[in-house]
Parts: sequence; structure tokens; C-alpha cells
Amino acid sequence: MNRKESLIYLISCSLNERKPSEEIVNEMDLQEVIPYAKTHTTGVAVAQALKSSKLYQDGKMDTESVSFIRSVIDTAIYRNLLFDEERKKVLRFMEENKIRYMPLKGILLKELYPGFGMREMVDNDILYDRRYQKELCEFFKKEGYTVVSIGKTYHDVYVKRPFFNFEMHTQLFSDYFNEKLSGYYGDVFSKLIKDDNHEYGYHFLPNDFYIYIVLHTYKHFKVRGTGIKSLMDIYIYNKVYGKELDRAYIDHELRQFGLAGYEKKMRKLAFATLSNPDTCFDDLERLSSQEKEMLEYILGSGAFGNNQNRIKNEMKNYQKSRKGKEGKIGKKGKKGKKGVGLTGKAGYFMSRVFPDNTFYKQHYPLAYRFKILIPFVVMGRTFRVILFERDKLKWELKEMNRFFSDHH
Repeated sequence: MNRKESLIYLISCSLNERKPSEEIVNEMDLQEVIPYAKTHTTGVAVAQALKSSKLYQDGKMDTESVSFIRSVIDTAIYRNLLFDEERKKVLRFMEENKIRYMPLKGILLKELYPGFGMREMVDNDILYDRRYQKELCEFFKKEGYTVVSIGKTYHDVYVKRPFFNFEMHTQLFSDYFNEKLSGYYGDVFSKLIKDDNHEYGYHFLPNDFYIYIVLHTYKHFKVRGTGIKSLMDIYIYNKVYGKELDRAYIDHELRQFGLAGYEKKMRKLAFATLSNPDTCFDDLERLSSQEKEMLEYILGSGAFGNNQNRIKNEMKNYQKSRKGKEGKIGKKGKKGKKGVGLTGKAGYFMSRVFPDNTFYKQHYPLAYRFKILIPFVVMGRTFRVILFERDKLKWELKEMNRFFSDHH
């Protein structure tokens, strides 16, 4: 049994509170499965499944795996308790200072999982009223946080030892990723419902929160890739709220972005892989070739995606954006089958050196505001890559040549 099948099976057992089969666990190479689970930040789900297994209960599991199980579960409890207390301080400050806010993503989703700490998080995401950015920054600094980033993107980042990481969102999506999406959530608080037990806390209704979950997973899927935790979130949310969800409303909203089909595919994959550990292997076999390809992309992405996915997706997006604008241009500038050949590579390379205005709006707001600064940004980025990131440049050029050769 390979590590991907093992991971899916163990997670399915945890999510459905089922003890894994002794026979199946014996077939697993746990020294291969455990590191792989860590790359997807699903170590707790795997550990909780293994802890309930007969192999563990009978004391027959290898000491390294036993050590992993105990360590990851204890760490999850410790992290969650400390993070919960730290988050209470942040929310209390916003309440006292009359700042509107809404906890996002994992903060809420983790409460739906059957085991404490099963839904792992590396940070806490909170939406807040951007008018109070300065006040919130001062609060974090007084609490001993380091300001990693503020005002540069759609979220501010604050970190503190031993592991605290808060991403404070001024908006839910950046213009750079998708202007239509950022516009949809432009006046985001108008889409929210005020909490009953908090004066300045807000939340989504179940349908709208599910839409946000889908759109958020798509953002990662489209850029660097997204791991199996996205399927876990979609499965758990549908398991808990499935009967309450208005599918017609959800489809209507997602169709605005051409993503109703994406949601259906992700939901099908989530249920095929995670809904029943007794049948998950047969369900995997019944997937279409396209669905298997999508699942492979997810399982190969890890929790935070990877640069290989990012580069390939950027090249695909570039190629798609050029279609219909200039025709297919060949090596000699004539329309023909060589549109994705030399000129395609050159065009993509130039788009990396000279990105469009949305890039500057997201990453260099001052240059976006004062266009005279853009040439200096271009020169600075170019020299930085040449002087300090040559290996990264060589790798990207290699990936670029491979991509355009495959799409010749």
C-alpha cells in the first residue's frame, strides 16, 4: 500500500471515528506515511487514527511511530490551548476598541472536527475593519509581536514565539489574484451577520461560509496547489451542514466566477476519498481519469502547495490570457502552430520582468500610486534575482523550457 492510499485511509478513519483495520495498518510503511502526513499538516488526524488501532493498543507498533503519535497529539493540545488564549486577547482588544471583526477559516472549521486539534493550523486568520490598522498594529507590538508585514497586501502578519502567527485580513481576496472575487467581497461586512454574544463580532451564514471555503481553496488550488486538508474541510462542512445548505443559491453564486463545477468536483473527491474507510479504495478506483488527475495534483501539492505548481499555473494562465488577443505567433512572427514556442517563452519571461498593474497594487503599492517608481522596482527586482537568486532563476527557466516544449 503506497503512502497516498495510507494517508487517505487513516484520515477517513479519523474523520468518521472508525478504528482502522489491523490488516490494513500492517500493510502500511509508517516510516513513509508519517513524514508524508506532516507535509499535508494532517499529522494529528493520522496519529489519532493510529492510536485507536489494535497494533498500537496491543503495544506492537514500532517505537518511532509510537513516539510520533504521542508527540503530535500532545503538541496539538498544547498549541490549541495557547492559541485559543492568545486569540481571546486579540478579540477582546477589538471588542473594547469597537473594531468590527470576523474569525476565518480554521478557527471556525476546527470546531467541526470530531477530535480536538485534528484540524491543524499554523496561523490564525481574522478579518477586521481596516480603518483601525494602526491601532491594531500598536496592540500587537505591545503584546510582543514582530510586525512581518502591514499594509502591503490584503492581510497584515504578526508573529511571536514560540509559534504564534496572526494574519489580520483587511479584505478576503486580493485584486492581484482575482479582481472579480475581491469586488464580490468588497463591502464584506454587508454580507455578514452580527454575533449574538459579541458587540463587534460577525459571522457568515452557513451557505456563505461554504462559498468562502470553496473560493479560498480555489485560490490555493489555482496558484501553488492545495493539499488534502482542503478535501477534509469540504467533507466535514458538508457532513455537518449538508442538509441545511441551499445548493441552488451556492451554485448561483459560484457560477459568477465559473466555479460551480469546481465545487462539485472537489465535493465528489472529498466524499469518494474520506466518507467511508471501508470503501475508499474501491471509490478511488471508480474515479474518472480526470478526477484521478485532480486528486494526484492535490496529493502532490502538500499543505501549502509548491513552486513547481506555481510556475506551471502561471505559465498556463499566461498562455490562456494571450489566446484570442494576438493570435498564435510563431518563431518568425507569423500565425501558426508555433505560438507556444519561442515567442511564447519570450512573452512569458517578459511578463515576469514587467508584470501588470495589479502586481504593483498588491506588492508595491507606493509604485502603483506613483508610476514613476516602477522602473526602479523593475531594476531592483532584476538585480536581486541576478545577485541573490540565481539558482531560483535557473530552475524557473528550466521549468519554462519544459512547459513550452510539452505544449509545442
